[in-house]
Amino acid sequence: MGNFLFADNFMTRRRIFLLCLVLLTLFAAACGPEAKKKKALDGGNKYFEKGQYKQARLMYLNAIKADPRFGEAYYKLALTNLRLGAPAEAVGNLQQGAEDRVQMMKEQVLIARKLWAGETVEWNSERYKFNDVDLKPQPLHPVPVWWGGATPAAARLAVDFCEGWLPGRITFPTYEARVKKIRQMSEEQGKPRIMTGAVPVTSIDTTTEAAIARMNVPGLIKNANAQKFWLKPPSGEFTKIEELDGSILAGTPEDIVRGVQRYQELGCDLLIFDFRMRYPDWLEQIKTLAREVLPKVSGARAGASAR
Repeated sequence: MGNFLFADNFMTRRRIFLLCLVLLTLFAAACGPEAKKKKALDGGNKYFEKGQYKQARLMYLNAIKADPRFGEAYYKLALTNLRLGAPAEAVGNLQQGAEDRVQMMKEQVLIARKLWAGETVEWNSERYKFNDVDLKPQPLHPVPVWWGGATPAAARLAVDFCEGWLPGRITFPTYEARVKKIRQMSEEQGKPRIMTGAVPVTSIDTTTEAAIARMNVPGLIKNANAQKFWLKPPSGEFTKIEELDGSILAGTPEDIVRGVQRYQELGCDLLIFDFRMRYPDWLEQIKTLAREVLPKVSGARAGASAR
């Protein structure tokens, strides 16, 4: 009889132990990073829908604290900061915070190149997990990958991994130095020189003075002095608009033609004309570019587009 009671008590204690173990497991799951980030994200979404953006911001920050790679939370935080009138913070949020963007870009390009080549892709990494993915229709022509950024590191990464380098706005002296280095690195790696481009802020008018008057000159000079890797003028500081030549193309159509030809001489393959400072008449700017600039430089090295 005593043995039966002992066995019965043992089984009861075992059941209680297993039940406690299950409850602890469920509690741990509910308190784990996945549950915390989801709860915070859902809370942030509810506040966002009600227009309570400060509270939503705190919840999205809690979601990111639980998972520093939580892309959806960064995106929602960016939207919230825009509503709160903090565009600079929103841009930072979209840059994925603690994410190693260089490695992320490389991984994305590896995946894309497999898809462009017609492969059915299976991928399993810390960032991406998927299988049985393909791309239809496939590209008819090779897809070049361009690396952005005006720094020496950006130029090096472009040579290492891409078909082109697109620095955005950049002065002629800095561009010339980067292209020279790109040629050197390409030769050292035994590969053809990659393509190079630029995105100068552009303003076309009847006179140079009128074109410059439509630009935010103090803002452009301030931005130029903030560029740590641009070659500075002899004084060591940008103080006048003429020293920004290349990063801006401003003047009559003939002035713009000379600027494009200078880029062509430096080996530029692609120019994107940035009319952001001429939004009120951007369509007329594009028409002037098409009528009075591009015909005089077409057939030379640089391709061209406007935005």
